[in-house]
Amino acid sequence: MANNSTNVTPNTGGGEKELVRRLGLMSALVLGIGTTVGSGIFTSVGGVAGIAGTPMLTILAFLIGGLIMIPQNLCYTELMTAYPEDGLFIVYFREAGWNFLSFFGGWSCFWATDPVGIGIMALTVGNYLAYFTGWNTGTVRAVSIVLIIIFTLLHMIKMDAGAKFQNIITSVKIVPFILLVIVGLIHYGMSIEITN
Repeated sequence: MANNSTNVTPNTGGGEKELVRRLGLMSALVLGIGTTVGSGIFTSVGGVAGIAGTPMLTILAFLIGGLIMIPQNLCYTELMTAYPEDGLFIVYFREAGWNFLSFFGGWSCFWATDPVGIGIMALTVGNYLAYFTGWNTGTVRAVSIVLIIIFTLLHMIKMDAGAKFQNIITSVKIVPFILLVIVGLIHYGMSIEITN
């Protein structure tokens, strides 16, 4: 079993196949952090700052958003511990007796929410690369499509490689985020001193 290079293992009872549980504690933790923080932070800062009006209100908005996510993550942790099955909220709705919501939630993720999120992230990476390379819109879209295909294949072919790459990407994402907060706080402190 340990040498199996695929992500799926057959059920010896002749039933459905099950996903192999290969993520270690660190990979699972990094995946949770990366999902919670999200890549939207890099695309939404300008809009939030424009609406907030001041650096302190901008930081406060993201801080409140982070605090709001804590109860949700704790609920998911409790549910995952109670129902250690593949499927996340699809399983939780099913166990609560809400079969329609379980069915609808699964299909809405497949057709609506997940593809949109993946597309936005890929276009964001393409637009950031275009800032340095001067690519036109068509090139950005083509690069975004290629990125989606590469990451999909990476996770489909070998989960271990996908998990390791996810760890690197999350680290690359978290470090600039922390630097952004530190620079923002320093700039805010300097602006207060200049004002006084």
